[in-house]
Amino acid sequence: MTFDNVVRVTIYLTDLSTFSEMNAAYSEFFQFPFPARATVGIQLNHPDLLVEMEVTAMR
Repeated sequence: MTFDNVVRVTIYLTDLSTFSEMNAAYSEFFQFPFPARATVGIQLNHPDLLVEMEVTAMR
């Protein structure tokens, strides 16, 4: 499968102030029509973790 098969993305950000940077990177991998997306701010005690993504793809 490829990024074209992705129909849904959930993005977890440890710092919501980085949303615009994440959005720019997201648009490098996904094209119009973009998959459904939710972005969630989370708190973790892991200073090196900035973003985690969960994707659902369909054949």
